[in-house]
Amino acid sequence: EKQSLGPGSLFLTSIEENSPGTLQVRLSDLAFAVDVRRAFGKADDIYAAGLLVAYLAFVPLCAPNAIDGPRVQKLFENTFQLDVFAARDFCAADDSLEHAVDFLNCSGSDAGWSLLQGMLQPDWRQRPTAEQVLQHPFLGGKLESMVD
Repeated sequence: EKQSLGPGSLFLTSIEENSPGTLQVRLSDLAFAVDVRRAFGKADDIYAAGLLVAYLAFVPLCAPNAIDGPRVQKLFENTFQLDVFAARDFCAADDSLEHAVDFLNCSGSDAGWSLLQGMLQPDWRQRPTAEQVLQHPFLGGKLESMVD
């Protein structure tokens, strides 16, 4: 039995509005996962997880109705052809996306953006492994020392 995880599988709650440090992620029922007839590998999982990281950064932290899951994916894949830093510059100019940009900037370190750039790498051979993703400063426990 295959399970699928995507933006529709997540529920986000926060203790404090627009505060990334208080977000809690909860999984919904995965019973209706779709069986896709294509050979997917671990690099595809990393790519999908990268889109999920982008979704989690943008949708709950932006102004209401500023962006949704499909628009996040379109922004990175179509508009900016997976050039995450070009997307960052575009988003930084939009006040409604300010909190997501700040969250991914991690006090000027660009840690979130560099993680996304690696995970959304067009060449699957250059994407990080799951272990490398977990060791990245944005997810590896070093974030607290980078955030004010």
